[in-house]
Amino acid sequence: MKPIFIALALLFLSQGLKAETDSLTISGTLAGLEKNKVIISYTDENGKNQYLSTQGVNDHFVAHVPVQHQPVAARLSVSLPYNPSAGHEMPRPPFNFFIWNKDLVIQGKTSTIISLKIKGDKENNLYNELVQQNAAGELRYQELLQQMINSKSKLSPIDSATRSEEIHKISVENYKKQKDFVREHPDAFASVFLLSRMENLYSADHYVEAWKLSLIHI
Repeated sequence: MKPIFIALALLFLSQGLKAETDSLTISGTLAGLEKNKVIISYTDENGKNQYLSTQGVNDHFVAHVPVQHQPVAARLSVSLPYNPSAGHEMPRPPFNFFIWNKDLVIQGKTSTIISLKIKGDKENNLYNELVQQNAAGELRYQELLQQMINSKSKLSPIDSATRSEEIHKISVENYKKQKDFVREHPDAFASVFLLSRMENLYSADHYVEAWKLSLIHI
C-alpha cells in the first residue's frame, strides 16, 4: 500500500507544479489604487475573450492568468469611485500591454494609467520603451482634452484653436515615434499590435510593406 500512497503524492505534486508553470502572475503598485479594482481583459491565443478583476490592497494588486504560447494584446484599467468635484471627466484610456509566458510587474499611478511602466518578458520590455518615450506627450494630450471639455463655454476661439493645434502636434509626434518603432523592430509583436491600429496613418503601399516586414519575422 505504501508505494501507492507515494505514487499518488507524486501525481498530485506534478499536477501542482504543472498548474504553476501554466499560469503567470501580473502584479504591481499603483498609487491611488487603495482598495479599488484592477480590471484586465484580453483575447487569448484561442480567440476567446477573457476578463478578470482583482481587488487592490493598499495600492497593490496581484492577478493570475494562463500562460500563452504566443503574445496576446491585453488592457488594464482601474475602477475608481465617481468624484463629483472633478466635473466632467474623460474616461481614462486603458493601459495596453501583452500577456505571454513570464510574470509581469506594473508600476505607476491611477491618474496616469496610459503611461504605466511594465517589466517582464522581452515583448513588454521593448514596448515599455516606446510607452515611456510617448508618456509626456500622451499625458499632455489627455490634459488638453480635459481642459477643452471642462472649459468649452469659457475658451475664446483663439485659446480653443491653440489647444487644438497642440493636440494635433502631439498626435503627429507620437505617431511618428510609433512608425519609427515599427520600422526599427519589425520582428516585435508590439509592431504587429501598432500596425493593427495605424492603418489610416500609412499610404496603402507603405502599410502593406510594413505588414509584410512584420509577418516575415513572426
